[in-house]
Amino acid sequence: MSKHQNGDSKRKLVLYFDIRNTVLVADSISNITVEQALNSYMTAVTWGKNTPHGWQWCSDKPSLRAPHPDAITYYKHLEQDIVKCATERSALRKATGDFTQTVGTQFEGYFLDGLKNIEWKGEPKNFLTMQSHNKTYHYILPAFFHCMNYLQKAGREYTLIFRTYGIDTENVLRATEQTILGNHPQFDAMDVKINMKPGQLKRVKNGFELYDCNTKNGQRPLTSELEIYKKFTESSGVSGYVDDFTFWQENGYHHESGKPLWIDPNDHSIQQIIFDDNIRVSDVDSIVNLRLLNSRTGKSRSLSQKETEIMEDSCLVQMDLLDGVSNQNYFIDKVKLCETNYDRFLMSLSGE
Repeated sequence: MSKHQNGDSKRKLVLYFDIRNTVLVADSISNITVEQALNSYMTAVTWGKNTPHGWQWCSDKPSLRAPHPDAITYYKHLEQDIVKCATERSALRKATGDFTQTVGTQFEGYFLDGLKNIEWKGEPKNFLTMQSHNKTYHYILPAFFHCMNYLQKAGREYTLIFRTYGIDTENVLRATEQTILGNHPQFDAMDVKINMKPGQLKRVKNGFELYDCNTKNGQRPLTSELEIYKKFTESSGVSGYVDDFTFWQENGYHHESGKPLWIDPNDHSIQQIIFDDNIRVSDVDSIVNLRLLNSRTGKSRSLSQKETEIMEDSCLVQMDLLDGVSNQNYFIDKVKLCETNYDRFLMSLSGE
């Protein structure tokens, strides 16, 4: 048994975080208020179905899972009619921005609780707060910084990497930097390095291209999947990358065209976990392309949907935003759960 499987030592944690609906409620770019953004999220966790007589609700409370096999989210109900390109996702969020005050009034209590949980106490702080309807809110969920603080105090080896299709990466990095510097009233300064310039991970036909802040004009990006895996897993501190939304969209939102995440079960020194509200392991349109990498040969392949389901809450975490805003230990608890489940996964491979 590997020492990383029996608790004698801890694996390095490589934690990836989507941005919107994962570490924040409302981005600082799209001009959508916190209330509109949270309302929009509510449409993605409330379920119903189309009937000859119109839309019919199948749930009376938010949930990540469908209450019935034929139920779809209200967000999915509207999405196909509105979103034709990446920029139109903003239009969809605006169209759902008054959800709990109109068609979804039965869910308004959950909405109001969510707002209360992210209210900022005290004077606003640059990069750390957002103003909306005469109220001040946390820009980044406190649970994210609690996780970061926990890893620091526990002496864990880790790296945090933002992975988004959006355009708010630089502002999220600025907010994280302010917290690292000790400017967040809830957290002491942390000895963590941060790369303030986001990179890009593009998908091309039959391949990948990774650009970071050190990729100069005329310089070739990383294209080897093994090199990209090493780039991520050997990094430290905090960084951010913008993934290729257009590729995912042009390929029908199929999970094999989504954000790639390489895992190597032979590498017992690393555990990778990605948090994203659009991870749906049972659906073909899940946002993460989980790829099995053999670091000894450099070869990799996409996991099937059935294989991917096994990795839920071990490498893949569907973000529950409402839980994340109410529970400051949300990410900490999920990381612990994933470590336990990944131990079991590795032991199953070894036949123990």
